[in-house]
Amino acid sequence: AEAGAQKWIDNPMNKLRAENKTAHKPKEYIVNLDLPQEERWVEIGKEYADKSFLLVEYLRRNLP
Repeated sequence: AEAGAQKWIDNPMNKLRAENKTAHKPKEYIVNLDLPQEERWVEIGKEYADKSFLLVEYLRRNLP
């Protein structure tokens, strides 16, 4: 790490966002490992295809 670089948790906004998160139970899936590799995640991928930008946005906001 660079000398003098601020740690992620030392940023007051990052710390506040982390402390204000609430737990939730994620949806459960069954991945059929008997299917060919390229087919195993197709159904789950379809469900989240239109939300992929949210993951990218989240990572940009929260990763140093």
